[in-house]
Amino acid sequence: MMLSFAQIVSHASLDIPVTSVPLTYKRQRIGYLSREIANRCQSAPQVFRCAPDVVELTRGQQQDVEHRVAELLKSWHAQGVFKRWRGERIDALHPATGAPLFALEREGRVVLGLTMAGVHLNAFTRKAGALHLWVAQRALTKSVHPGMWDNAADGGVGAGESAAYALEREADEEAGIPAHLTQGAIAYGALRITHHDADFYFYERACIFDLELPSDFTPKNNDGEVAQFACLDVLTLKHWLAQEKFTVDAALTILDWLHRHDAALPAPVVAALNDLRC
Repeated sequence: MMLSFAQIVSHASLDIPVTSVPLTYKRQRIGYLSREIANRCQSAPQVFRCAPDVVELTRGQQQDVEHRVAELLKSWHAQGVFKRWRGERIDALHPATGAPLFALEREGRVVLGLTMAGVHLNAFTRKAGALHLWVAQRALTKSVHPGMWDNAADGGVGAGESAAYALEREADEEAGIPAHLTQGAIAYGALRITHHDADFYFYERACIFDLELPSDFTPKNNDGEVAQFACLDVLTLKHWLAQEKFTVDAALTILDWLHRHDAALPAPVVAALNDLRC
């Protein structure tokens, strides 16, 4: 089955399941929980106050909230509630404003349905005057989406980091792009990305950057997370998008790049992309 551009947008902006339970903090919704996770919250009264239709994260000083959440996540991980533990701290963001709320283990934001920031680099070049986009194949050893294709560089924004700082780090680690080149990247705002599986919800504020690389520059991976790079002309890029070769977030952010460089995108797709801007 070939995906349309409209389907690419819809796959990255799934509706919240009707069985989900809102997670609130200081009387504001900050996330959504699956019913199973909401039920588990009832056994952690030091962290949550639970009602039938809402779970509230108890208030306190930021460091106290972070400590309680950290201890809970360690316990749930030990119990097998979720498998991965990255050892990376990220900021949970207010879903509407993007303001940081508190820091936590990166995988915890999936369990608690919280929003995090990520950076996505559309690194392009010109060959014989024609636009080409560099894309990266995820290493086959990756635990999530091994072998699928991604932006030339992308990754999470760490706790206390700026998007620009995270971009420089990821561009160097994943694509060997030196800082003096990355600093020329142009920021194009952010898109809201929403997708989920049976029990966990994925919310990202995807910060998008475009960077034109010299025609003689070839990306080189430095952290073992990329199997190979490819430099695609626009027509091939569209075919790969339709063939679902890219991850959900990469497909959306690449489609956004196409919008800036290819006037042929249908107006409804452009409108759908604009609806996701934040």
